[in-house]
Amino acid sequence: MHHESLRHSSLVVLEALVKVDDAKVIGFFLKYDMITSFLNCMEFGGALSRTTATFIVHRILLNKDVFSHCDQAGRFLDILRRLELMINELAKGGSFAEDTRKQLLQQIILCYHRLLENPVHMLNLETSFPRS
Repeated sequence: MHHESLRHSSLVVLEALVKVDDAKVIGFFLKYDMITSFLNCMEFGGALSRTTATFIVHRILLNKDVFSHCDQAGRFLDILRRLELMINELAKGGSFAEDTRKQLLQQIILCYHRLLENPVHMLNLETSFPRS
């Protein structure tokens, strides 16, 4: 419980940074591959941490340089896998409050929407989009 509280508090601070919409912040996150940490929070965190981490990932995906970063080392496929895991968990019912489920689903859809803006990624999405 204490770890989750610390995780969420840290994510809130990082969320505030991405809300400023500063390319340097997003560049820092990409340079140091912090997106992997956010993806881990999306998979293993509590409901609030997952929602916050998904929001941060969405804001990172809005950056113009993100597609070149996602093409490296299977990052794109990792993002897809994590989004799919979240969709499947939401489909099972999970232990999320209804408001949290809606916010989380909205952020997941926004991530998919952004990924669809890249024609190369669109082809990958067609074959790996969750069928739940």
